[in-house]
Amino acid sequence: LYAIDEGVDVISMSFGGSYQDFGFMQSLVNDATAAGVVCVAAAGNNNNSQQMYPAALANVLSVGATNSSNQRASFSTYGYWVDVAAPGEHIWSTVQTNYTWDLMTQLLYMMSYGWDGVNPYMYCDGTSMACPLVAGVCGLVRSAAPGMSAPEVAQRVIDTGEYVSYDQPIGVKVNAFAAVDGLAGTPVPGGPPPAAVRFAGFPNPFNPRTTLAFTLPADGHVRLGIFDAAGRLVTRLIDGPAFAGENAIDWDGRDAAGRRVATGLYFARLEAADLNRTIKLVMLK
Repeated sequence: LYAIDEGVDVISMSFGGSYQDFGFMQSLVNDATAAGVVCVAAAGNNNNSQQMYPAALANVLSVGATNSSNQRASFSTYGYWVDVAAPGEHIWSTVQTNYTWDLMTQLLYMMSYGWDGVNPYMYCDGTSMACPLVAGVCGLVRSAAPGMSAPEVAQRVIDTGEYVSYDQPIGVKVNAFAAVDGLAGTPVPGGPPPAAVRFAGFPNPFNPRTTLAFTLPADGHVRLGIFDAAGRLVTRLIDGPAFAGENAIDWDGRDAAGRRVATGLYFARLEAADLNRTIKLVMLK
């Protein structure tokens, strides 16, 4: 309900269980779908065909997991109710830092999952890792075609997936390029044509530097700043005129005083005329 109120485009649900535990969510999913929110959920890690919820609810895009050999991950729940599959094995991701692990858990994470004992990143397995990848593709589709309804976005991801022969059915393999190919610039029905704006950072995550690239529909004054997770300005990269079309500027990972910034999450904010875009950047050691 909070997500609906905030006007989000996609909800990624890396959790699940029995219908008894999560069946109540059907009415919430229906409300979200009606509000234009695409609901995506992990199919589960049970290596069987037992339906997991909320993934098996109506109006939910259910996600299985593949491995680096383009096969079904050995743990992935399967069945004809699973809609799409995405990489879910040995995925580099964040880990919790809000509590202290016991020694055995720390050793397990170091030996099995690549944790260095300091930074909050390690490798993880699960359909919970595949689910956000599919949610990200749904976000790309919605960005390229904001006029699509939630069911249309989900169906687009399914229709453009690759048919791979797995040992058990886990849907089509998601194809991000195919999902957005040909959609760029699709207007909102009854609304003005979208501005031809792209704003991205690459590489991202990065170390020691990244390039921020953006397109502008017309010449104008541009402000581009880097902010920390608390919303404080770290450095101002641009505050002046920019030309229509492609633009790019490097950030060397330093603040306005020339000091290297700490590892963590940052935000790049682009402002130009009526344009206001923000993207996340992750600085790694």
